[in-house]
Amino acid sequence: MGKRRKNKGGSPQKSPQKQSPQKGAQQSTASNTTPPTSNTTNAASSIHNRRRTPLSASSTKGLGSRALIIVACLGYFAQKQLAPYFLPYGPAVNMQEGPPRFQPVDPSNDKLRGKHGKLTKIYERLEHDVGDDDTEPLLLQGPETVLFHPKSGTMYVLTQDALLVSLTDLKPHNSNNEDDGATTKIVTAKTTKVANLGTGRPMGARFTSDGKTLYIADALLGLLRIVNPHDYPKSKVEIVANQVTDGNNTTKILHANDVIIGPRSGKVYFTDSSDIGPERMGTQQSWDTMYAATMDWARGKPTGRLLEYNPKNNQLKVLATGLWFSNGLGIDRDESSIMVAETFAGRVVRYHLKGSKVGTVETLVDSTDLPGFVDGLDCGPDKHSKCYATVPSAAGRFTELHRIWRNLVLLWPRWAFARNGGSPYGGVVEVDPKTQQIQYFQDPNGADIAHVTGVTVWKNKLYLGSSKNNFIGAYDLKK
Repeated sequence: MGKRRKNKGGSPQKSPQKQSPQKGAQQSTASNTTPPTSNTTNAASSIHNRRRTPLSASSTKGLGSRALIIVACLGYFAQKQLAPYFLPYGPAVNMQEGPPRFQPVDPSNDKLRGKHGKLTKIYERLEHDVGDDDTEPLLLQGPETVLFHPKSGTMYVLTQDALLVSLTDLKPHNSNNEDDGATTKIVTAKTTKVANLGTGRPMGARFTSDGKTLYIADALLGLLRIVNPHDYPKSKVEIVANQVTDGNNTTKILHANDVIIGPRSGKVYFTDSSDIGPERMGTQQSWDTMYAATMDWARGKPTGRLLEYNPKNNQLKVLATGLWFSNGLGIDRDESSIMVAETFAGRVVRYHLKGSKVGTVETLVDSTDLPGFVDGLDCGPDKHSKCYATVPSAAGRFTELHRIWRNLVLLWPRWAFARNGGSPYGGVVEVDPKTQQIQYFQDPNGADIAHVTGVTVWKNKLYLGSSKNNFIGAYDLKK
């Protein structure tokens, strides 16, 4: 914004009235008989009197109008020239339906705690003591996505270092860990790097039904594919799609997030969360997806999409637009609808693929039924299976900021953001797609597990991944 400039020349004055020749002559004669000091005094008095001449109402109004015009012009210039520099993603906007209205956390609900005997934590088995010179770095860093091979049942994870890692030879760990407590069961696994997926940031992945092809949603690169990943490095990572054409408009895929495979058609469905892509974290190899997500929340503009890729004809199309950070995905058994975690709307929605509602979106779980934003999502493979969405953290006091304050957030540099993510919390919401009944599993204080960002349903268990933890949680649904 430009500052209003002060008028150094003073206020506009009335033109002095012309004197008659007679009065002018009298003043001239008097000046010849008056000492010089008197002339100086009279001149100073005349100037003093002119300065005190009051402004008329019309003059004041004219000055104010000109000032407003100048301020408006400066404001317009600042918006056009400076806003793209200070607000590269655009200014904050008001959400049409208003910000999410979350419910408070119920501290009595601690079903996700280890003391109930349903939670197991899977850690990487260390072959050497930490600190040995020959110790390789841990592979299980930020294992957000957990997936299983449909034929062999082998467990895999995607890590923050863009690695596909297998976990095999799971063994109970007998010693008690002070951080975990004696009530939480601990299991260790042998970890093996299967493939390096490149320079991007893989967020979600699924095997095809035959287990021969792995599709990956990469926040930086788009939709990827690797055929026979166990033959790596012979089998290369392919970029399937990094842009999409919708009508006459072609746009880049800037924040691919999660992916699922249609159980009947074999089509690949994936989310493009935002038109704000991740940035590299300083000199590190990893990418900062949290900053991009925070910018998307602060701006409040729904640019998320649901996309479909058909491997049979290599065609890509847009199914749904206008989503507030489309995130995790789940699909029902007959492939009639897709469940989407719409993060910054604070809800889970259903996109209809078939039936009378085809092409429409309806709400399954609203923010008033949730303690915080949803992230990852998955649905069970059976006919009567339920869907599960993760809640990484409880809603804080800043989730309902006005648009003006969110503009200030957009002005903050990336290094100014705290990385603690608020108070520790871990939660999963279960929803029945048919009855829309819900229940929660949560660790209200994050004592045993916190910041759950990914969930995978496999053989009556929920496998809980995280972009921050160095372990995987396994929650037994049948106990």
